[in-house]
Amino acid sequence: MLAAMPRLRELQCPVLKDMPALLACRELRSLYLSVSKDASLQLIFPSVAEYLRSAVATIEDLVLDYFEDEGRAQAVDLVLSLAGQRRTTPALKSLRFVFRNHSKELDYMEPQPQLRPLAAVVHRLKHLVSLDIGKPSGELLDALDGEFVPNLERLNVSYNFDCPHEWIHGKKVKELMQRCPRLHVLADAPRRCYSACNCEVCLCDFCTENTCHADLAEEGDFMLFSHPSEASCGVEHDDSEVLIS
Repeated sequence: MLAAMPRLRELQCPVLKDMPALLACRELRSLYLSVSKDASLQLIFPSVAEYLRSAVATIEDLVLDYFEDEGRAQAVDLVLSLAGQRRTTPALKSLRFVFRNHSKELDYMEPQPQLRPLAAVVHRLKHLVSLDIGKPSGELLDALDGEFVPNLERLNVSYNFDCPHEWIHGKKVKELMQRCPRLHVLADAPRRCYSACNCEVCLCDFCTENTCHADLAEEGDFMLFSHPSEASCGVEHDDSEVLIS
């Protein structure tokens, strides 16, 4: 039925048995694809991968929604298909990963396995402007380079389990911002507790020794950038920004 809708522009669906038939929907620009842990899906992942390899030539906005800790190799390796066909540059401008249970999105303490294949193919996503990955991995941060993703302006990450202050000052972040001068890292981070406690946020040794950015834990979410403050960009700035130089 969907294949008979050639002007379809947006679609939200689970992985489907005959997904290559959707290539007839040549106007499709936005896809929200859900991957459940149903054992029967194992047999259809190859056709889903086949579809994605061709579809990313025209799809600009893609969400891959994984149910809980979906870590089966074929489910994870669907990400490799985002590299597209060898002679065609993927059109993806926005790529978002969602990890959820039945009722809400989940924040994991460790980077999810989908980031490993993403690190292997992200250099192919030359039109990418926005990337949302959850907990970041060092491997993926190392793979991001303005030479290969020159349009990347937004990297949304989750940093919800300890104080991010030391991470902000770390080598990985500094080198990332040097390679991607247009990039803004937007992070979900924990707020400091309202009453005294012994959690890792309130008892951060790095914050005790370094008083710069002391308001990070009080504000919660924050944004990193490295371009001159007066330069115009495609991302709205606010009081929670941190300049990386």
